[in-house]
Amino acid sequence: MKGFIIIFAIIIGIYVGRKIKKKRNTVKPLSTNKILWEELEEKYNEQQPKLYQMSLMGWNHEGRDKYIRKMKAGDPLLFVPDRNNPYDDFAVGVFNLAGDHLGYMKQDSGGIKSFGEQLHEEKIEIYGKLLGFKNDWPYMEFAVVK
Repeated sequence: MKGFIIIFAIIIGIYVGRKIKKKRNTVKPLSTNKILWEELEEKYNEQQPKLYQMSLMGWNHEGRDKYIRKMKAGDPLLFVPDRNNPYDDFAVGVFNLAGDHLGYMKQDSGGIKSFGEQLHEEKIEIYGKLLGFKNDWPYMEFAVVK
């Protein structure tokens, strides 16, 4: 009987874990994202903050490349804290306006980790766009807005 209970608990744990993983990187519906994007763009235009450029990490995993390949330079990006990331406490997921998960910001790259920490603490927002592709790798441009 103990063996059955242990196996049952493992199966339930795997099922719940998969459900949590699937829900981890979700963003709001497209219409809400467009409004959010317009608000970020307005803040960016008012503040004119410094622009940063970096490659998009993880874009070629879990089928994400199918979304990024449909995008073009200048397409908007959303930056969302991934509070359940098992590898990085301050991970920042990158999404298109449709809510498709495209990848992540790099860790510890030129102060990017501190951006991730501030984004998780809701002290900043990040405005960004796809720049294009360099050597078949997607690059993005972003700015910190408050």
